[in-house]
Amino acid sequence: MKSQKSTTLSPESARAAGYFVVSLTTLVIVTCSGAVRGPVVPEAAPVAAGDRPATIAPSPAEGAVAKGRDGGVAAAVATLPPLGRLDRFRGALAELKTKERTSPVRVLWLGDSHAAADFWPDAVRRGLQADFGNGGLGYIFAGLRVYRHRGVKIARDGNWHTDPKHPSLWMRQDDGVFGLGGLRAVPEQSASAVSLELEAGAVEGHAHWEVVFRLPSDKARFQIDTGEGVRAVDASVAKAGTIGHVAWQAASNATVKLGHAVGDPQILGAIVESENPGVVIDTLGVNGARIGTPLAWDAATWIDEARRRSPALVVLAYGTNEVGDADAPARYGPEYDAMIARIRDAAPNTDCLIIGPTDREDAASVTLPRVAEVDAVERQSAERLGCAFFSASEAMGGPGSNRRWADAAPALAAPDHVHLTPRGYAELGKLTLDALGFPPTP
Repeated sequence: MKSQKSTTLSPESARAAGYFVVSLTTLVIVTCSGAVRGPVVPEAAPVAAGDRPATIAPSPAEGAVAKGRDGGVAAAVATLPPLGRLDRFRGALAELKTKERTSPVRVLWLGDSHAAADFWPDAVRRGLQADFGNGGLGYIFAGLRVYRHRGVKIARDGNWHTDPKHPSLWMRQDDGVFGLGGLRAVPEQSASAVSLELEAGAVEGHAHWEVVFRLPSDKARFQIDTGEGVRAVDASVAKAGTIGHVAWQAASNATVKLGHAVGDPQILGAIVESENPGVVIDTLGVNGARIGTPLAWDAATWIDEARRRSPALVVLAYGTNEVGDADAPARYGPEYDAMIARIRDAAPNTDCLIIGPTDREDAASVTLPRVAEVDAVERQSAERLGCAFFSASEAMGGPGSNRRWADAAPALAAPDHVHLTPRGYAELGKLTLDALGFPPTP
């Protein structure tokens, strides 16, 4: 096979090319029960906007306007009160502030493409880290063909493939063991490699690294060049078929490289945290995902990996793709029950936050009725399960807000009627911080 090289998708490269990445073509799938789910939303990497403050024309039916910290209009929405049911999470942050806590406050953010590009979670990450300390970048996928995570430059060489073949599906694929984020990258030859270079300020002090992997056989192996030495990873490090972890500490400017693979080792991800305690957000979005997607992963191994992260908060940010389904929205309620049960098995004392879909429109720029229907089911699920709930569509301004965000100068929503621009996700991040009770510092 011909050698290939790919690099991280950055906002700058997206801006230069007007770049969208479609992971799946339109697809309608009939489940075993005969119910139809589809079409699958073509997930996209958002297009970057310019540097001018955004302005949005408010809807006449809307109330008070939330002003952006940069002087622009963040969104034409009624001011939302801080979310309840997050006392343990807020308490952990308070302990960081007073230095009573010496361990990171970790957040697992699961979701669809709105999370996958790390614009929205990173806006929340930056806001919390500014007040409570930079705990590092958290979970990073290594070896994907197209991928972005703020704070790290990723370069991939040689031939790789990603499992599962259709990461967003809600049915079991292979053995279901895909780690915390639902993806495994597999180098196909010894020349295949991936390097991770931390950007300045990504961590405070030395960087704590951890590579998460699985070896499919006793003969599988690979090497980790830590930037300060080479480590061999083979069956003596982790038993074949189990998820293994290799951890070390390195200088903040060290570049880590994984390579010299034999026997198709599975790279599940890398974790990067600061030497000092602070806030860490693990971005675990999967393009095209629904709440049923993580339920298709092997429960026992996912619970084990989530337990290792010891999160103070777990975010479930799904719904936009469910808006495009043909199923009755009520069917998603039991899936939230099942996912929250897994989360509480992994971390009984964690808080949970369910985030409803962003505004989504048809080709005529009219909000789809299912946005409100799916939002209501998720709100009811949060109430039933004791989770906080944040309505992203209401925060954007309700029906028609996607169009208004797209018409803003510069644009806050992409022209596909589904996604936002990086600037739009940053604005949504500010609104999320407001709802959490931690508005960004002016």
